[in-house]
Formats: sequence, C-alpha cells, structure tokens
Amino acid sequence: MNKVHNNETIDVLLKRRSIRKFDSEWKIKKEDIELIKTVFKNSPTWINGQSVSMIIVTDKKIKDEISILCGGQKHINEASAFIVFIADYNKMIKTWETNNLEYKLKGNFESTLINVSMHDSGIALANISTALGSIGYGTVPVGGVRNNMEKLTKLLNLPKHSFPTIGLSVGKNLVESSTVQKPLRFPNNVDIFIDKYNEKQFNSNDLKKFDIDYEKVKGFKYSNSTHNYWQDKCTVADEVKFYKEVGLYKK
Repeated sequence: MNKVHNNETIDVLLKRRSIRKFDSEWKIKKEDIELIKTVFKNSPTWINGQSVSMIIVTDKKIKDEISILCGGQKHINEASAFIVFIADYNKMIKTWETNNLEYKLKGNFESTLINVSMHDSGIALANISTALGSIGYGTVPVGGVRNNMEKLTKLLNLPKHSFPTIGLSVGKNLVESSTVQKPLRFPNNVDIFIDKYNEKQFNSNDLKKFDIDYEKVKGFKYSNSTHNYWQDKCTVADEVKFYKEVGLYKK
C-alpha cells in the first residue's frame, strides 16, 4: 500500500488482481454497461482522433467462440461481458470519402496510426478496468484477441481497415482479490529511472535473483508448467501452448 497517498482510487488500483475465475451466472447490469461506455468516451486519444472503437460482447455463444480463438481461456466463457477494443480506421476513411478524398496512407504515417490505436486501446482498457473495479467487478486483459485476427474479425463483422487490438474480460470474481497474492514485480532499481535510463542501476545478478524469487512465490508457481521462471515465461513463443501449460486452456 502506498504510504504517502491513500484514497479509494489508489486502493482500487493497488488491490487489483487478474483472478481469471468469474461467476458465470452473474449478469452485468445495464447501468454498468452505460458506465463502460461513458468511461470509454472520456478516455484520451491522440489528437482526439478517436481511432479506437469497442464491442461489448454479452452473448454467450459469441463469448464461447471468442474464447476458442483466444486459446481457450475459460474466464472469457465465464465473463459477464467481454470487451474487444478495435483499431478502427473505417470511420476515418468514410469521412474522407464523404469529402471526396482518396485513401492514401503511406509509410510512417500508416504505421503511426496503427501504433496510436494500440496505445489508445490500452488507455481505454486501463480506465474501464479501474472504473469497474471501483464498483466490484473483476477484469482480465486479453492479448489473445490477436491470435486469430482474421477469424475474430469475421466473427465480429469488422469492416475493412479495422482489427482487434486487445480484449477485457469483465465479471464477478469468485475469489476476493485481496486474498490473492500479487505476482512478484521487479525491484524498483530494475525498471524505474529518473530523467534517463541507467543500466548501472542493476546487473545480471539482480535479474537472476528475481528469477529465483519469482519461482518461489507461493501460489505463483504453475504446477502444470515447465516454465516456472520469469525468463522461461518470456521466451514462450506459442501463446496457445502457454495457455495449455498454465491450466487456462479449456479442455
């Protein structure tokens, strides 16, 4: 807990956990969906470009299909809602067409737009996650929406010039987040710098010690996985394989 500042917002941020076990019978309230919409609309975007759209999925059949496409993550099936954030340039192109302008995105500008939509998606996701946490919901960010983008694009009826960036499972946690140990984080000297990046703040021994401590943290060693260390986890290239190994793959 932060010893200097303490209020409800900070409390929600510091107590948040990815529980990944939701009450599948819990139905998200209409007013809570409206909250999601309002927070999304009030999240900042680059030059107010609003290149991100979102789809709030509550239909069980669609959630089940999304779960399969994301590597079989069970919490998506159980979630009351699953939000898919979309990099959406369809709006921009339609605006150009309305003004008789030709679509001519080339080189770095197109790359910049893609990067911006990824960043703006993350900002919206973080804001929505915090807002929902403040009223008792649990959330789990899901990068797996990019595993099978072509199939997910078809499932969600996405138009040309759009693609999924990240997802967010929303539900009622079956376990109180305060009872779940936070995954071990790096010591501050490894990833927090003032003014400039300073590699002299840490060395290989710091990383090696963290790797050993990471494996020892009670409740965080994946019993079904051969990837028990942080460095091993970071080298798992096949995400679906990883989901199976950590027990998140629906059998």
